[in-house]
Amino acid sequence: MGRELQKKKNRSSIPKVKHKPKSKRVNPLGNAIIAANWCGFQTNPNPKLHPPRPRLPPQRRHRRHREEDPLHLHRGHPLHHLRPPHAPSRRTARVERDESGKIIKVIHSHTKKANPLNDPLNELESGDEGGDDAMEGFEGFEDEQEEKNEVVRQLEEQALRVAEKKPRKQSTREQEWCQRLSEKWGEDYKSMVKDRRLNPMQQNEPDIRRRIGKWLESKSGSA
Repeated sequence: MGRELQKKKNRSSIPKVKHKPKSKRVNPLGNAIIAANWCGFQTNPNPKLHPPRPRLPPQRRHRRHREEDPLHLHRGHPLHHLRPPHAPSRRTARVERDESGKIIKVIHSHTKKANPLNDPLNELESGDEGGDDAMEGFEGFEDEQEEKNEVVRQLEEQALRVAEKKPRKQSTREQEWCQRLSEKWGEDYKSMVKDRRLNPMQQNEPDIRRRIGKWLESKSGSA
């Protein structure tokens, strides 16, 4: 019965619910600086601060989009062939008015001057009336950099700081193993390599020599 149920679940079109393992999740409090300045109330997953927005079903969402957009004409509409290929984009422009308030001139910032001779100096000329206004109030680039957040500055300093390399310490079992080899074979490292009882992991001669030398140094230092 269990096997038939498993086959039925495999044939189902409903996707399986897969949870992300906890070991793969990002821990924001893994860094001491971030943990000290972390504000859990202002995070995005907080439902009290950012409640989830209710969404309409796809059918209703498409219908509302079609009702709100006046240019969204379906193919059965009699004015479908008169629809422009691209919807007009909104842009800003300056307007000049007379004394009565009527608009006498519209100045677009995105319009280019006529250049029938393809003169490259045409763009550099300041014949356009809006050219002076575009540079009005420009005082040059500031040399001073923007003040960074204190937390960001601390994180950058921590990233640039070189981590101190800690020397490896031998464990108690490794020291006991080196002591047994030294008591049995002395300085005969070739016999230590061939000893199947004391060297079951088949450590080679340079490795055993290095480990025993380190053990002798720690032994003489402690004495």
